[in-house]
Amino acid sequence: MKLLMVQHHYYPSLGGGQEYAKLLSEGLVKKGHKVTVFTTNSLTNEDILSLSFTPPFLSRKKKIKPLKSKETVGGVSVKRFPVKGRFYSFNSIPEMFRSMDDFSDYDVITSYGFNLLSSFEACRKARKQGKPFILNGVDVLVPKSLPLPARVLKWFYDLSFGRYIAKNSDYIISFTEDQVKDYVKRGAVESKIGIIPPPLILKDYSSKISEAFLKRHGIKKKDKVLLYAGRLTEHKGIQDVIEELPEIRKKVPNVKFFIAGEDYGYKKSLQSLIREKGVEDSVFFVGPYRAREKELIQFFAAADLFVLPSNMEGFGIVLAEAMACGTPCIAYNIPAVREVISDGENGYLAKDRRDLSKHIISLLSSPSELKRMGENGKKSVKRLSQSTVVSDLESIYKKLLKNK
Repeated sequence: MKLLMVQHHYYPSLGGGQEYAKLLSEGLVKKGHKVTVFTTNSLTNEDILSLSFTPPFLSRKKKIKPLKSKETVGGVSVKRFPVKGRFYSFNSIPEMFRSMDDFSDYDVITSYGFNLLSSFEACRKARKQGKPFILNGVDVLVPKSLPLPARVLKWFYDLSFGRYIAKNSDYIISFTEDQVKDYVKRGAVESKIGIIPPPLILKDYSSKISEAFLKRHGIKKKDKVLLYAGRLTEHKGIQDVIEELPEIRKKVPNVKFFIAGEDYGYKKSLQSLIREKGVEDSVFFVGPYRAREKELIQFFAAADLFVLPSNMEGFGIVLAEAMACGTPCIAYNIPAVREVISDGENGYLAKDRRDLSKHIISLLSSPSELKRMGENGKKSVKRLSQSTVVSDLESIYKKLLKNK
């Protein structure tokens, strides 16, 4: 099959969504399919000229070196298009949209992301040309921390562009039952929605830790290592762990909290909070690291406990990565996370900040529970192997082509 994937950001951009698209694309190539990715010449939204409802109303926070307009990555043909500007989910990518006028070289069109204008354009033009269109969208909801005008814009998007995508996609891939319900609310037919979890290359994850790694990061045998890995943004909830750290240190004085991730404009706020709480000697910023990078995998393995205090996730693949290294996890009890954490088995689902703190203290004080949950976690992520997930996706493509 000749497959086109439309993805707002792709390798070398960092992020769970980018890694998800890359693993699926490369997995399909391994099965003999020809895969092309349409993406942007951007690494993050921070390097795009952006209009917003809050000051500064027009800004570009970062500048990056130009990316190649065409290259092959892992057997995948990647074509990058310039972004003229963005207004929340509305990205102006005129060259990409013009390239979508002719899908004759492709058998199936897939777009990643529900809240993106590129997905709307891909869906609309695939339908016009009689090509099967699959929405691989796990971002139905948006953070509650967005300003009110942005949430109103999202409401309008759901009623217009979003509803069009939901109703006109030949198939929708989601991660959870809750996401299925969200799509049905927006007009999708439930029989055309399937749950396929994100893949992992399990052999890349290990519990081995080098002495050089421990020395490099000042980790001693007596230390209790708490890890967060992901974007540094408000909705990821890192601040909740820092708020509770003074209380955690009373019970676990040798705790060290490592924060591994790329700053999305929130690091200074976190640093200020760290100083305010007087925990400078217990919190360490590291990275950012690329997915499956050896240093990050060693952090997963070295951590006694992984924490994801986010209030919104598409799936929480980082939890599965930690589990693949034998590390139990704690996260807030939100829909997507419940697909990964079985409460009390491979980690804990916390109700609120205090509950989060209570579970952190409890687990860091119980080596036997850490070991039990770590072993359970390793078993629970075997279902996410790349070959299994890609085979499920391949079956959907074949069925759509047969019925089109």
